[in-house]
Amino acid sequence: MSDGPSSFPYSEFSAPVSRKKRRNKNENPKVPLIKLVQNSRDDLQQDEWSTRCQRIILDTLDKTAWKTTSRVICLGLGSPSNSSISRAQLGFLLDVCNVLKIAYTKVTVYDPVFTEEDRALFNGFEFQTPPSSESLDVTIDDPTIFFMPHCDMELYENVLRKNWTRERLTNLVLVSNQLEAYVENNPARKLEDKAPALLRIGDER
Repeated sequence: MSDGPSSFPYSEFSAPVSRKKRRNKNENPKVPLIKLVQNSRDDLQQDEWSTRCQRIILDTLDKTAWKTTSRVICLGLGSPSNSSISRAQLGFLLDVCNVLKIAYTKVTVYDPVFTEEDRALFNGFEFQTPPSSESLDVTIDDPTIFFMPHCDMELYENVLRKNWTRERLTNLVLVSNQLEAYVENNPARKLEDKAPALLRIGDER
C-alpha cells in the first residue's frame, strides 16, 4: 500500500520531460494481481504435485459420508499481493474448488495480513471476507473443508477445539501440513498444555 499523499503541498521546478522519456517511464506497468494469480495457477496446473494433491483430497472425501461440501474456510493464506507463495496457495484453492464443484460464494478467507488489494481480489471472486477474527466463526455443523496449508500449531489447535465433538469432527476435512510433524518437533509437556487436541490426533495418525 502507498503512504498516501503528503500532508502539505510541495512544488519544485524541474526541466520539461520529453514525450519519449514519459513513454519509457511507463514501459513496465504494474502487472494486475489477478494476472499474477492466474500465472501461478497456470504453473501449478503443469505440475504433477497439484494433480496428486487434488487426488488425495478427492480420495479423502470419498471416505466420508458427505453428500456435498457446504463450504470452505481458508485460514493463514498470507497476502497474495505481497507473496508469490500466497498466490500459489490461492491458485491451488481455486483449482480444488473447481474440481469439487464448490461455488466461490461458499469460500470464506481470513488472514489479518490481507491488504485492501487482496480484499478487492477476493471480492471479485465473491469470497466471503470477515473483517476481523471476532466476526469469524470456525465452529461447524455441516461438511466443511478447512484449507490451512501453512499455519502455526495454535491455529490448528483452535479449529480442532472449536469442533471437538464426534459429530463436528466427522464434518471436517483439514487440508494442512502434516500434523504429526508438530507432535514430533515439540516437547510432550508443551503439547499437553498448548495443543492437546493436536497431540491426540497426531498420536492416532
